[in-house]
Amino acid sequence: LALLFESYDLSMLTSALKQIADDLGMAERDLGGYLGTIRLGALPALAIVPLADRLGRRRLFLGSLVGVSFTTVATALAGRPATFVAWQMATRAFLVVGTSVAIVIVTEEFPAARRGWAIGVMGAIASSGHGLGALLFSQIERLPYGWRALYLVGVFPLLLLPQFRRGVP
Repeated sequence: LALLFESYDLSMLTSALKQIADDLGMAERDLGGYLGTIRLGALPALAIVPLADRLGRRRLFLGSLVGVSFTTVATALAGRPATFVAWQMATRAFLVVGTSVAIVIVTEEFPAARRGWAIGVMGAIASSGHGLGALLFSQIERLPYGWRALYLVGVFPLLLLPQFRRGVP
């Protein structure tokens, strides 16, 4: 499910970019720079993921879900381009950490004969995030708060945290 939220978040950023830019007063000529900066948010994950061996994979994974949830909801509340970009950079870092650790957890927890199947299921679930994003984006004109409602979906990982705490070894 962490992968589902990652692909959902990526799809929202590109799908709703016009609405976000219009609402926050982002000039079209600056959008590429904003997107590039947001994607740089993945770089801190390179330093954070190795901490899984010290802090524990489960703890880091669950912490990244809390971080994703918080920063995605905060994105919905952004009032300026710089704030939007900062929250999305942080979201990207948490998403990459969560995804990386999830892959390690699945790889270690499944027997060798089932690992390929498990990674395949993770990929299928991840792809569903783009589908969910497309479905919700198709309703952007009907959703209260427009593009911001799409980011409020970020509260769901936090709501699922008790289930993840029980289910993640």
